[in-house]
Amino acid sequence: MATGRVADYLDEDLVCPVCLDLFIAPVILECGHNFCRSCIDKVWDTEQILSCPECRAEWPAKKYTINRVLAKIVEKAQVKQEDTKGGKPQQGQKSHCALGSQQCLEHKEELKLFCKEDESPLCVICVVSQKHAGHTFLPLREAVSMFQKKLKEVSSLLELKLKGIKALGNQQQHMISDLPNKSLRLEQHIRSEFVKLHRLLQDKEQSLIEQLKKEAAGSLGKMEENLKDINVKQSIIQNHLTYIQLTLQQEDPVNFLREFRDHEERYMQPAKKDVLPDVVLGTCDGSRERYNYVLHHEDWNEWKCNMRTVPSPLTLDPDTAQPNLILSEDLTSVRHADVTHHLPDNPKRFDYYVCVLGKEGFYTGQHYWEVEVKNKTDWDVGVTTESSNRKGRFKMNAKHGYWRIMLRNGNTYTAADSSLKDLTLTVKPQWIGVYLDYEGGQVSLYNADNMSHIYTFTDKFTEKIYPFFSPCLNYKGENAAPLKLFHLKL
Repeated sequence: MATGRVADYLDEDLVCPVCLDLFIAPVILECGHNFCRSCIDKVWDTEQILSCPECRAEWPAKKYTINRVLAKIVEKAQVKQEDTKGGKPQQGQKSHCALGSQQCLEHKEELKLFCKEDESPLCVICVVSQKHAGHTFLPLREAVSMFQKKLKEVSSLLELKLKGIKALGNQQQHMISDLPNKSLRLEQHIRSEFVKLHRLLQDKEQSLIEQLKKEAAGSLGKMEENLKDINVKQSIIQNHLTYIQLTLQQEDPVNFLREFRDHEERYMQPAKKDVLPDVVLGTCDGSRERYNYVLHHEDWNEWKCNMRTVPSPLTLDPDTAQPNLILSEDLTSVRHADVTHHLPDNPKRFDYYVCVLGKEGFYTGQHYWEVEVKNKTDWDVGVTTESSNRKGRFKMNAKHGYWRIMLRNGNTYTAADSSLKDLTLTVKPQWIGVYLDYEGGQVSLYNADNMSHIYTFTDKFTEKIYPFFSPCLNYKGENAAPLKLFHLKL
């Protein structure tokens, strides 16, 4: 089977150690040596103990793997050999087909079939040869159709990915193009807000100055009047003192005693009855601290009102209240009771969770309100959408149209975003501030006592948003305190 020409022409790594010719359907054993599939099958058919013909490693059963990489290298070597010899196959050449030809190189027959094991086209004579015994064959066109189908599937997946990545690119490009406009609009909004704040500060400054002037003018009149009274009393005392000093200058004892006895009451009365008047304090005395307090504390809520407006008044909606909740007459506070009220079961009403919504909803603008939560161990505060579910048990988080934070057991704060997020608060809030920026897609919650930020939800709002409240269960009186609303008036 072997020829000197093959050994001279090809590298020995492409030659089967058994038949000493080019590999046909090469397989690799676990020891790493390669053989023609048919060659190793013949060797093992004659052996009682299976072993590698090269290193004599023994195997308990027939086991090898098709070496497709080596098969492709052999095919290239065949083409190179054919080109070198003028396109004529050598007598001892075992390769019988080529992908680049329409005819079998060995049998000169048309390639009509496909071997699934060797993954190569064959002629009808190759099929009945011993070299392909036990192999599976397909019509060549059917094999082509099968591979074309696989390529089309891959092509479809790639087209979907290409479409998706193009969409992402367009979206990113749109965001890049729109960024200057958004930045400009935000800059204008910031300037507008600070213009309002500057105007508010200027108005407050003018108001305080006018108030100070009026108080100073009023104080000045009182102080001047008091000064006149002081001067009169001073003159009277001075006159009495002069008269006494003249009396003391009497050298004649008889005249002195007579003078003192006749005018004793006049001498002693001013010292006994006259009381020194008080000094009238002016407005500016000790007022710096008072005016600083006004600026830093009393007007803070007024400034919040002007910067973040809400409807007046903000009240609770009885049609949404769960039947165990009790609302105050003015609809500004809510608490839980163990008694269930018989109320109409309308679509807006919560029937399981002890919750209630604000009566007024928002579909544009910026809004701010505060909720008193002191003396409570459990509560929920936030916002929800107009179409959110109110019936039965469900996940009450951002994915389902609820943006809220909650307190449990008096010390555990949590934000119900797309997933629950633990919050760390160094100070327990007595009031919770809720800030809604509809167009900005933000809901921010604050400790309204010192306006420290607690948590911000971000989303895109497409429908009306309502304030959301839950006083939670009263737990036998431990959590009986109500939630109270505070609306900011313009």
